[in-house]
Amino acid sequence: MTTKLSHTEKINTVKVTSSNVISKFGDILFDYVNSVFLSSVANGGLWLSLYQSSEVFISVIFNFLGGVLSDTGNRKKIIWHCDLISGLVCILLAIFIPHVFFIYAIIIINIILAIISSYRSPAYKAVFREIVQKEHLNQVNSVLEIAKQVIQITGPTGALIIAHFFGNRFALIFDGISFIISGLLIRKLTILSAPVKKKSSKKETVKFFV
Repeated sequence: MTTKLSHTEKINTVKVTSSNVISKFGDILFDYVNSVFLSSVANGGLWLSLYQSSEVFISVIFNFLGGVLSDTGNRKKIIWHCDLISGLVCILLAIFIPHVFFIYAIIIINIILAIISSYRSPAYKAVFREIVQKEHLNQVNSVLEIAKQVIQITGPTGALIIAHFFGNRFALIFDGISFIISGLLIRKLTILSAPVKKKSSKKETVKFFV
């Protein structure tokens, strides 16, 4: 019989679920706003394909490094710093980049965010296992999956409304704020069962640093 979640586990579940929903909606909003903008400019198909392919290419290259850093570093700090940088990048794009350079800035910033995501995603998966007891992982994962499905259904409509009524730049500011809020929620998690780090062998002579 599955035991009930403790008070701390419930608080952690609320925080991580809220963070996940906010982060997913921010991703949807960012992609929607930029895809619509790139599609509307001259040679929009070319710019849009470059925007999408660059993200995949960067993810393939940097995912391994992100996994290594997640195994050796503080997961909460990694996620917080990644979300903070992502948020500031989006806000700076919205406020300071002139319209004439907007296309190039979007491509470059999407590459930067893809690199950051390669470090954040493994850390997020690892920290999730530290915030509840092992026997409660499936229960909490079910809550996260439901929240994920809801935001995938409602997110595009919300993104469309924000972009239509408030404009692209406001949408990007909103996206930047969502990154920061998401990171703050993860930063406030209470770690219950941090994994024991593997001890290095005495015969080991080579060390790798990231």
